[in-house]
Amino acid sequence: MQKPKKITKITFSVLLIGITLSLALNFAPIVSSVNAAMGNEELPVIIKMKNDKDFSTKKMKTKDIDKLRNSPDVEYVEIDELQNTQVENVTYQEATVKAPLAWPKMTLLTSKTLVAVCDTGVESTHSDLQENLRKDLGYDIYNNTVTGWDFIQNPHGTMVSGTIAATANNDVGTRGIATKVEIMPLKISFDSTGSSYLSTMATCIKYAADKGAKVVNVSYSGLASRTIQDAASYAMSKNTNVVFAMGNENKVLTNSNNTNIIAVMATDSSNNKASFSNTGKPVDLAAPGVAILTTTTGNGYATVSGTSFSSPIAAGVIAMARGKNPTLTASNIVSNLKTYTNDLGAAGYDTTFGHGLIDADKTVK
Repeated sequence: MQKPKKITKITFSVLLIGITLSLALNFAPIVSSVNAAMGNEELPVIIKMKNDKDFSTKKMKTKDIDKLRNSPDVEYVEIDELQNTQVENVTYQEATVKAPLAWPKMTLLTSKTLVAVCDTGVESTHSDLQENLRKDLGYDIYNNTVTGWDFIQNPHGTMVSGTIAATANNDVGTRGIATKVEIMPLKISFDSTGSSYLSTMATCIKYAADKGAKVVNVSYSGLASRTIQDAASYAMSKNTNVVFAMGNENKVLTNSNNTNIIAVMATDSSNNKASFSNTGKPVDLAAPGVAILTTTTGNGYATVSGTSFSSPIAAGVIAMARGKNPTLTASNIVSNLKTYTNDLGAAGYDTTFGHGLIDADKTVK
């Protein structure tokens, strides 16, 4: 019997910067999740009264914060958040998609949105991924086993996961584009090249949807496959969005746009088309994909380029939108893509940038 067609990993460039950092863990009391659900969780806040020259700080229960904000004597109340000393400035990709404007909207959420990463597996011990990695949901799709998802032969999945959900404000390394999200690590590759069969990719998409992922990121080629399109249709029926990378061959793809797949091309720091990015009929969104700092294996960090990293930026923003507004369905997200973007290129939709550059501030409401 002929083997199914093998789809190889989207090319990505890597510059390892050789950072090894110690593991930092934060342990919370068991009752914290219960308190959060009831609005009894205490958060540090900054309070500025209208008639005072300076602010004050205190801890308040989450249920009381909005009440205080509505007081006529209060100028503002904001969460006194820790800041990550390892990322002193907002990165260009964060600024480009306006992620810093979306993050404060997520502060009071008490649960995280589940994002499945169908890829090469994830390094389970990475310091910057511990907090947002659902190890209990890890699965090796290719070998059909709960073990092996963190047996890493290729760092790509660790890089993609960090692009979405590296922990912020932990004094370690970098941070992901999204907050209040968690990663379901699903391994679809079978060797050190990171290759995967279409059938394995499709199985992964369906598995993730069945396990409750709100968003599935697939940073592989395969958009034109009927098998992949059918899997994405299944995911949509389960209220799961599927986000795909457009690919790095600098080609114009002619296969038709599939409404069940959100395909993402790559831009550079000037909001131009990245030199390697595919374009064409399937494209829906644009997102930064050049010189993205993210996690890699060996508890390290890498600067990477490729639509492999544009896709998880879009996936992370969409996950935040669905977490902030749980009434949003997967179909709502697809229908509203043009309202979530800033137009690039020709006015309106075009086959280079799709609906435009994803805007986290517009998407997360």
